[in-house]
Amino acid sequence: MPVHIEKRDQVVYVLVKYPRIDGENYILRSLSEGNFFQTDLEAIEIDLVNVEHLNSLGITEFVGIHRRIQDVTDGQTRLRLVNVDRKVNAILDLVEMHKIADVRLKEE
Repeated sequence: MPVHIEKRDQVVYVLVKYPRIDGENYILRSLSEGNFFQTDLEAIEIDLVNVEHLNSLGITEFVGIHRRIQDVTDGQTRLRLVNVDRKVNAILDLVEMHKIADVRLKEE
């Protein structure tokens, strides 16, 4: 499986194991199939340590995850993107992803 998901307390942690997020919707589908969109969540944290490429379809996936969790939790849950590569972050900055997610760069 291209993602690993686990829930600890009120946080769902998602580790993306593949280098591209480009429209396959692995993250969104895995969260939905695993019934991880729950009302008691504090955050969904997506670890992008392995991601080197992100396109507009990948951004759409993040927006879809954000919308879904906001609908389920009435806006009480944060989306976090962690270990973000600088090149990927440049794309996230361009589309102002920081308005809907906490974006944290990978330490080098």
